[in-house]
Amino acid sequence: MIMLHLSFRAAALLLFCLVFRQFSVSAEGNQHPGKERGSSPGRYDPTWESLDKRPNPTWFDEAKFGIFLHWGVFSVPALVNEWFWEAWKGGNKEAVDFMEKNFPPDYTYQDFGRDFHASFFDPYAWTKIFEEAGAKYIVLTSKHHEGYTMWPSKYSFSWNAMDVGPGRDLVGELAAAVRNSSKLHFGLYHSMFEWFHPLYLEDKANGYHTRHFPEVKFFLLILYIEMWPHMMLVSLFDRPKRYRSCTKS
Repeated sequence: MIMLHLSFRAAALLLFCLVFRQFSVSAEGNQHPGKERGSSPGRYDPTWESLDKRPNPTWFDEAKFGIFLHWGVFSVPALVNEWFWEAWKGGNKEAVDFMEKNFPPDYTYQDFGRDFHASFFDPYAWTKIFEEAGAKYIVLTSKHHEGYTMWPSKYSFSWNAMDVGPGRDLVGELAAAVRNSSKLHFGLYHSMFEWFHPLYLEDKANGYHTRHFPEVKFFLLILYIEMWPHMMLVSLFDRPKRYRSCTKS
């Protein structure tokens, strides 16, 4: 609990070190047979100057083509883009008109979750298509800014792919297919930021002088990393500019 008093800047740097260490170790450990491994990442200090010296894994520099999958509840309305919820609540005319024309006034974004069936999701078929297309890696959006997790997360109760919608561990199934049937590298995108999370909205109302949301999500992301110890993590977290402007150097 003492760590809760870390400044957001210090917490972000620590998290970056943890994420990059996991990414580098996993990336090296999953090299293809006979392929040269990248140089060891060594040790880094929690400073931007130190982190900026990190090398890319050799395989990543040589992989000229990869596929990034934006897929989730936002695929149900399939309008605007993955930012549909924010666009709708933000007054985007196309999104607002779509909702008023097709859904009752009390319809919520969460109601789309039950229609996210993933009925055509065949992880082994998808993996075969990706590899035949020439991709060397794929990255799946495991959680976007809507907060819905594509795996059965107990930290996102009733708002994850096991509890609402497919009833499946989409992350786990795709990871298994990639590892068991291909030479592809597998990564995950994970967004800390959530547009309408109550703690984020509280920070926003306080002019971002409080940091309840990033401090809580920081520790949940550490738990996320621990859940996937062998994952090649391309785990990105979004730090709103307003938090930056309120953070002292």
